[in-house]
Amino acid sequence: MAIKIVSKIEDNEVKSAFPDAYLKVHDVEIRTSKNEAWIRILVFANKNARDLDACSIKKVTKKVSLDDLSLESFDKSSILSASYEWIKLQPEFSGIDV
Repeated sequence: MAIKIVSKIEDNEVKSAFPDAYLKVHDVEIRTSKNEAWIRILVFANKNARDLDACSIKKVTKKVSLDDLSLESFDKSSILSASYEWIKLQPEFSGIDV
């Protein structure tokens, strides 16, 4: 699972435009004691780079309240699905194409 985005020049570490960039949730750390999740996102130059698990052009970590994730359960599939759904609602990732 991944999300296609348009990466602006200022959005990445190599300062280049990547019109076919893809986001991929790398991992999610759940902290039940604080009712939060840390979603670690990798941005790849394109779908091929994502599929090959090549070097990412950017790494992003987002702290999210568990209340803001639509978790059906705490299994891997549900956590990933809820993370992608949350990402799609964020203004900084507007204009994404799944």
